[in-house]
Amino acid sequence: MLLQGQGGIAPYILKMDPGAPAPGDPGIPLIPIPELQHPLIPDEVRMRELETRLVANSIGMDLTPEKTVDIITSQAVIEKKVEAALVADGFRPATLLEKRDQLRGFLFYPRGTVLSQKTYLDHLKSIDWHGTRACIPYRRVVEAIRRSELFL
Repeated sequence: MLLQGQGGIAPYILKMDPGAPAPGDPGIPLIPIPELQHPLIPDEVRMRELETRLVANSIGMDLTPEKTVDIITSQAVIEKKVEAALVADGFRPATLLEKRDQLRGFLFYPRGTVLSQKTYLDHLKSIDWHGTRACIPYRRVVEAIRRSELFL
């Protein structure tokens, strides 16, 4: 379930038990979402790398510091969810770590430029309601693997 953070729109995820009823609809169970017990990289490093990439891919755009924080916070959550699903699907964590820059291209810059914060929030909602493997960023990665554009 996505909630809005204090003082901004940076989202965070409420942890709920897999199989628990979805909020607002007690008859629909939530899809289990894989999580890594230990993230592949520390959050501070992830955020710094995501910010560097965002700045490089948003030249000429008017991104305020607040928008930048909101976008990279959303990207970090999406990236961690997709990493966990890929590890659960049998991909080696070391390979995901090594290829993280390529993965980020498919996850966050499919047309070579940053997506809107609304799009990232929509991806997070999709993960919450349908599971990571049903979200667009995860499907882009799987499709890139299938088309031999990404080798994991």
